[in-house]
Amino acid sequence: MLKRKDLSPERCINLIHCVLQLKDHTILQNDNNQVSPSDTQPTPFQCSLLAYMFIMSEKPEEFDFRNNKTSEEAFRRLAPALLSCTRALLNFCDITVLECATVSSVLQSENSRLSVLDLGHNNLRDEGVIRLCCGLRNPNCKVETLNLRHNHVGVGGVKAICEVLTCPTSKLQNLDLSCNDLGDPGAKLLAVALHKHCKLQALRLSGCLITLPEIVSSVQAVALRSEAFQMKELDLSYNPLRYVQLDFPLQLNMDHTGESRNKPGLKKYASELTLDPSTANRFLSLSEGNRKVTRQRKARDYPSTQERFDECNQVLSKEDLGGRHYLEIECLHDVHIGMAYKRLKRNGAGDNVTLGRNALSWALYASKDKFYAQHEKIIHNLRLPEIKSDESYRIGVFLDRPAGLLSFNKISSESDKLTHLYTFHTTFTEPLYLGLRLQSPTSTISLK
Repeated sequence: MLKRKDLSPERCINLIHCVLQLKDHTILQNDNNQVSPSDTQPTPFQCSLLAYMFIMSEKPEEFDFRNNKTSEEAFRRLAPALLSCTRALLNFCDITVLECATVSSVLQSENSRLSVLDLGHNNLRDEGVIRLCCGLRNPNCKVETLNLRHNHVGVGGVKAICEVLTCPTSKLQNLDLSCNDLGDPGAKLLAVALHKHCKLQALRLSGCLITLPEIVSSVQAVALRSEAFQMKELDLSYNPLRYVQLDFPLQLNMDHTGESRNKPGLKKYASELTLDPSTANRFLSLSEGNRKVTRQRKARDYPSTQERFDECNQVLSKEDLGGRHYLEIECLHDVHIGMAYKRLKRNGAGDNVTLGRNALSWALYASKDKFYAQHEKIIHNLRLPEIKSDESYRIGVFLDRPAGLLSFNKISSESDKLTHLYTFHTTFTEPLYLGLRLQSPTSTISLK
């Protein structure tokens, strides 16, 4: 009965409660009913069960659904959990305008407790943001912190957000629109909203293709001097800013700016790396200016170094990575792609050396038969993208070290479209190095 599509989320919760009251705990003991990032989408029943278990937990404060992609109906079943929590982490869930209707409905409920809403790295676009803002403008909405990073938000979405910012009942204090290519038109709309009426304490517009020409800069200057202005933090980093002096009295971030950031999407973070010959295993051959590595059947006569992987077919980049970086990597056959701290062990082929199998590295395994992400002993099997046996394929790697994100995407060979595979969420405490492991005797990897 719980698999019926016409059941309301609340009705599903009540049915599960009744079953458990009858001392039937089989639904809790069945591993197929557990939800975790995997190669299969959570079913509507699994989402109902997850919502029930969350509501019945001792402290239902933070609902973490990151890296899970579901159908519209399955996502709708999560509504009771979203109503009960104060923090909802829904990033990397491939949420579109359809799922936004569920979130908007939750925000409009008088029982909503949600104060922190993280919808970063989804696919809301303008239509989804407009739908979401219907809930954000409602007097019952309690959201104070909203993350809309990487959601393809344009001017249409910004207009809807500005209506929320100028709404007298809005409680929004922290807004993150970073990595949306809203440009100067979007920046101008936001500046006008700040001037009219705004309770924002922090606004993040990092990587938004903002150049701040004179007309936008003058509007922002007026906003900064207005009596209604309360903001304490403004982030304009990673934008192609021309020289501009903003009279901002508190925390202003204008790091990593310049003409090189004038590119759409993740390409504004593109980085050129080289592989470090002193780390390459003897069965690996570097070429094309140390940007291509091929596995060989015979060992090469490399000098011995403390940095070299003596048994594991791995190599690290020469450059360390901080901040944000985007890499496109072309692969042939079975490979591991990841990031590692420099103190990763080099001797032997055990777990303390192999990419992804220890606390010092994070990796994606890719082949025509299997994809998985691994850190330490935890493996997340992923949905298998289409890869032909003897054709190369491309993987996009996005690192946001300050935010603790390492994301992998499959790049379409026809349209360059990115399909999200997996994202690690952690706290990086040291500089990172790109790590490559060539699993197959015929593997090849090129940095594009």
